[in-house]
Amino acid sequence: MKKLIVALLFSVLMGSGLVAFSGTTASAVDCPYTGCVKTSTQVSATSPAPRKLRARAVVRTAGDARPKGQVTITVKGKGKTRSATRNARTPSTVTFNGLKPGKYRVIAKFVPAKNSIFKPSQDQTTVRVKARR
Repeated sequence: MKKLIVALLFSVLMGSGLVAFSGTTASAVDCPYTGCVKTSTQVSATSPAPRKLRARAVVRTAGDARPKGQVTITVKGKGKTRSATRNARTPSTVTFNGLKPGKYRVIAKFVPAKNSIFKPSQDQTTVRVKARR
């Protein structure tokens, strides 16, 4: 009898819109809204001088929307990891100095602002840092 009463109460609340049911968990959803905007992140990197790496990240969206959130540029290689976080509304350029010569992986990851309509995205590339002559 208790199960019947709970089931009837739940169906009344669900029918009136006071309770909602979702088949996926909240952590599995990138964007809490139905009209989410897809983003694309592009990263490029160069070594303009010895022991220096310059990375540029651009986050684009469909249409004229400007992304709200942060873009984190991470450089990994030679036993070191460095990163910098910038606002994603404009293209971001970051320079890392004092790196050992060699190959580095550069990753740009866009994390949308909380409760925004944008989806996360990321990109990566590799670059060789020049040695001193």
